[in-house]
Amino acid sequence: MPKVLNINRDILYQYYIIEKRKIKDIAKIFSCSNSCISNKLYKFKILNKKYIFTISKKELYEEYTEKEKSFAKLSDKYECDRSTIKKKLIELKIPIRSILENRKLVSKKTLNSNINKYNIYNDYIIKNKSIRDIAKKYNTSHTTIRRKLKEYNVNIKKPRIRSKKYKEIWGSVFSHIKSHAEYRNITFNISIEYMWRLFLIQKRKCALTNKILNFGKRSRSVQCTASLDRIDSKKGYENGNVQWVHKDINKIKWDYDQDYFIEMCKLVAETHK
Repeated sequence: MPKVLNINRDILYQYYIIEKRKIKDIAKIFSCSNSCISNKLYKFKILNKKYIFTISKKELYEEYTEKEKSFAKLSDKYECDRSTIKKKLIELKIPIRSILENRKLVSKKTLNSNINKYNIYNDYIIKNKSIRDIAKKYNTSHTTIRRKLKEYNVNIKKPRIRSKKYKEIWGSVFSHIKSHAEYRNITFNISIEYMWRLFLIQKRKCALTNKILNFGKRSRSVQCTASLDRIDSKKGYENGNVQWVHKDINKIKWDYDQDYFIEMCKLVAETHK
């Protein structure tokens, strides 16, 4: 059943004639369409004649196609419904954008309004974000960000050289541990050489389960079971405060104190003998 608009002539006269409000603003107050208000104005004889949307093909083509205005913007400008705009476009044989084209247009306008020299300089130089991360932030491609950097004369940094493999420890494993520590504001004062020496001291075994550990045949592969753990989670990655454990053990232990973790494991084992 259609919604009945509960509005009297005096209120409508007050808004439209005395306060000189626009039809679209009155429509927002009563949560209805622009045409609904215009019809009421005509019915109450506040308007001498019924509002008829008239526009030339040239003007509508310029507003919709060249200036790339949406149905919403056009309906606000001409104080009519979006459906009226659509009907007029069809009547004047002006091609209507597809849903995909509208999405691209919205994305383009959002990008142009958000990406300015200050924002891109702040993200890329001050915050040291990668082009990929900036592209993700603005929901666009990395080539667009590169183009913007060149446009704003921001020097593009050379690509990061991945750290090389040391003995059996992949450079990406070391980089991942270090970057993850920095992300969590945890101090990291150990080298990849120290990590390898510690691995040999532990005889390639997990410090807590005595299981054999390995780094896999490929960088960060699923076969990699070795995981670097902090003995005292209140301290950072420092000499004497790290140990190699099985990756599953490290997930379970997380930030628990080692003595507490071992005690809990004993209780679990005793319960399930």
